[in-house]
Amino acid sequence: MRFNGLLLASSVLFLSSCSDALSVESDVVSKAKVAEIASNIKKLHPEASDSLKAQMLDVAVKALENMVYVEGGTFMMGDFKMPCEVEDINTFQWTEEASCYSNILPQTYRTADLHEVELSSYYLSKYETTYYEFDAFLLAQGQQVVKLKRREELGDFNFYDEYPTPTKNWQQAKDYCLWLAGLTTIPVDLPTEAQWEYAARNRGEYIYYATNNGLNMYKYGGGYINGVYRDWLPEEWNVDPDEYRVGQLPPNPLGFYDLQRGVGEWVDDWFSPDYYRQSPKKDPKGPVSGEKKVKRGARGDRSFTTNRYIGKESKDKYLTAQGFRCAVQNSENPLPL
Repeated sequence: MRFNGLLLASSVLFLSSCSDALSVESDVVSKAKVAEIASNIKKLHPEASDSLKAQMLDVAVKALENMVYVEGGTFMMGDFKMPCEVEDINTFQWTEEASCYSNILPQTYRTADLHEVELSSYYLSKYETTYYEFDAFLLAQGQQVVKLKRREELGDFNFYDEYPTPTKNWQQAKDYCLWLAGLTTIPVDLPTEAQWEYAARNRGEYIYYATNNGLNMYKYGGGYINGVYRDWLPEEWNVDPDEYRVGQLPPNPLGFYDLQRGVGEWVDDWFSPDYYRQSPKKDPKGPVSGEKKVKRGARGDRSFTTNRYIGKESKDKYLTAQGFRCAVQNSENPLPL
């Protein structure tokens, strides 16, 4: 499946931005729900132009379409370790003899504190939030879009539409998801750190890379499988260092794109080096307070599913390595759409 023009194969979207008509047709979201969202947009953003209202409706409906249901369960969260000697860092797999930490700084970020977590079911967006989607949010708040000057230089306002949006800080990501919640009356929010890892690990399996097969198979590359080196076939490529657009590479088994080698993604949790030791078993949400927020996933090498980072905050500068995807904090299946 490919992410082309921000349209899903499962849905056909028709936008009308006439003065009174604001509508979208979707195979997933009911006409009644679309009408409700359109009404909310008019109430919440009465001063927005017709074209912006149409874009907001498009973004809100697609956000609901893109939510993937994740059945809850129990798993061991944290660094489940790796073999101390591996033939190929991109293709090794977990064994019961694994006894070395996989994270580079397991003590700094305390991923070494493996602990049991039980999650309720939830929804997570199959895609990272894009420029196109974040544009609608920023414009609705009367703010300037990201990289406006560069778009003007390129002569193409929509040049970055399919790229994952950067953020200045965690609050922007949080505000975007809550904005969607306000438009849709669905409990959209950032995922918790535990929810992110559970989805990346295919419901908690001992998987190091959040690709379609748990391996990194680079475009034009090769690697060792069972002691034998071979070049990867084009249909096997699941990592492309030159591809930055959302949804261009195969998803993981649950249907999530770009959890591996996408941008770093904000999650809802505050960071604390001691939290993994103190975490409640049931639906952990992170410390009550803190100074820094957690970021999961990254584009660099050794981007394991258990890696965690402290996100950077900026008041003025957009940081391209820090994006996000939203979740729905509701275990009901299907959603009332």
